[in-house]
Amino acid sequence: MFNIYPKERVFGFEKSKSEELQFALSDRKGKMFVDIRVYYLDGDGSKIPTHKGVFVEIEKLPLLKEGIERLIEAGTGKKRTQEKKV
Repeated sequence: MFNIYPKERVFGFEKSKSEELQFALSDRKGKMFVDIRVYYLDGDGSKIPTHKGVFVEIEKLPLLKEGIERLIEAGTGKKRTQEKKV
């Protein structure tokens, strides 16, 4: 199974009826990592992690935040541009 290191779930939300995106902190050999991963529901309702995700050192979190902020800005700008064309 992928990513067997102990995790502390911080946040999550439903991606679809059968998938959830979870945000967690993970300790691997005394070093902290950010783990953002897709989980799916199996037949008995258990949440199983997939390989779809990001696992980076916590020191990289500010860069991840910057990337997300840029995506929000770019997406918001495109939405406004598309609305004006209609």
